[in-house]
Formats: sequence, C-alpha cells, structure tokens
Amino acid sequence: MMRRMGLACASLILVYAVVVSFAHADTVSPQEAADPFEPVFTLEEPLSVRGMGGVSLNTVSFRLPPRARQGTAGWYVLDLSLQAMVDPSVGMGARNYVSVDTNGRTAAQIKFTTDEVAGQPAVRWSTYELFTGSASGIVFSESVMLPFRNYLQIKGVRPGTNDFTLRLEQPAGVVVASARLLRGSGVYYGKLGPSHLRLGAFASSARVRVGDILSIRYYVANDGFPARDVGLIASTSGKGLAATGATSRFLGWVPDEDEGVMSFVALAPGRYDVVIEARSETGGVHMETINVDVAVP
Repeated sequence: MMRRMGLACASLILVYAVVVSFAHADTVSPQEAADPFEPVFTLEEPLSVRGMGGVSLNTVSFRLPPRARQGTAGWYVLDLSLQAMVDPSVGMGARNYVSVDTNGRTAAQIKFTTDEVAGQPAVRWSTYELFTGSASGIVFSESVMLPFRNYLQIKGVRPGTNDFTLRLEQPAGVVVASARLLRGSGVYYGKLGPSHLRLGAFASSARVRVGDILSIRYYVANDGFPARDVGLIASTSGKGLAATGATSRFLGWVPDEDEGVMSFVALAPGRYDVVIEARSETGGVHMETINVDVAVP
C-alpha cells in the first residue's frame, strides 16, 4: 500500500505570501545560480530494486555528525538520479510507487500509472517536492530517467547511523520492472530551508475621500529556497475603489525580497476591503486584507 509522504513540518512548508507587483520582475532561477547544497553521503554504486508485485526494498546505511538535526543549523536534502524500467503494455489500471526513505520517513515518492495516449500504451509519472513543486510526464518507451530533490523529514535525520531505503510498491500490477538510483544520488546539506515568504502591507490612510488616490505599500521577503510560480492578484469588495494599474502578476521565482506600491482611486463613499492574494506552486496560499473608509468630498 502506498506510504503517504509527510513533508517536513507544516510550519516549514507553508509560505506566507506575497503581493501584487514588484519593482523588477526578472529574477535568476535556482537552476542558474550556484548549488547551495553539498554532498554528505552519496552512493558509490547504484542501488536497485526489482518489481515482482507487493513491496520490494533495498537499504544502505550512512552516518551524520553527532549533533545532526534537520533545520537546526542547516538542512538535509535528497538529491537523486532515478532510472526506472517500465512496461506501458501491462494494461490499464496498473499503479506503482517508487520512494526513498530515510529512517522510515519518506522524502521522495514518484507515482507510475498505465494509460493510453493517442491510441498508444504509455506510462504516466507524477510527483511533488518542495524545490520546484509538482512535476509529471508521459513515457512511451521502456526506460525513463528522473532527477529528484526534496528536503528530508525532521524525523528522517538523526545523529550517527541513518537508514537510506529505496522502495518499490506495486498495489496494482507491475508497471515498474525495476528502479535504480544512480551513483552520486544521496543526501546533501546546505543552509537554505524550504521557501518561507513574509508579507507586510500598509495603507497611506484608512480614510480617504471620493476622488482621492489610495496608496498601499507592501514588501515581501523570502527566508528560504526561492519560491516558485507565485501568482498574485488584488481585488476590492465593491466598485467604490478601482485599481489604477494591473491587479495581477505572475513571478517565476521569488529569491529574497522586494517592495512596491499599489494605487486605487476612490469612486464612491462606503467601507471597502482591498484583498491581496498569493498562490505559489511551492508555497501555498495567503491573503492580506486592508479596510478602507471612503467619505464624501
């Protein structure tokens, strides 16, 4: 049966959101920057499992420093190169999972299912991790190579000896004939934790008059790994406030921090809310609300 992946800790995973526009949109993606993680344990030889139905696993051990803790002084991550031999012709409804655990805590899980695409048998794979979010693909051949990187769970890190397990679960059919982690796959260490954004927003005044311009200054800061695919949108609770510029924005990556100003014009008296919402592929959803009273001129 599939083992559900617990991703670190809720307080470490949720991103606390963003804003509506940035002074500069162009940012360097993590793929273009220097790798902030260094190896502490890597496989000297490939680690393999063969699919025969049920559960197959292969475990090796590695050691961490005496005071190793996840997130205390730094962060441990999986960095994997996975080769899977698959069989697209096994029939519809087959479902397998390839995962990697440390100390029984799953940090990587890839789902493989059979499908038919344009009349051809195929295998679909899908996964999720905290660096780049969800990923998926279609395989028509008998082999697929997949890179994977994710943070270890808090209880997946302990001082001294740790277990590193490649697991193949086949609850329905044998989609994956074999799975192999290539040399160099293993556990890496660095200072950047999961994406963690902080947002502040301040109105120039809580009370304005019809015809006035309301300015809202905001800032966003990221304390961890750059947040990916941040979609931003601003809305008002009624027609008495209208934005004077764009109210939505898409950001490929949010690496550190930025600030800016949004402007609205007051059109009619009343009490209104300005709501700022951010949705991130690796950060979740966050909303900020600012109350504004509009008076007659």
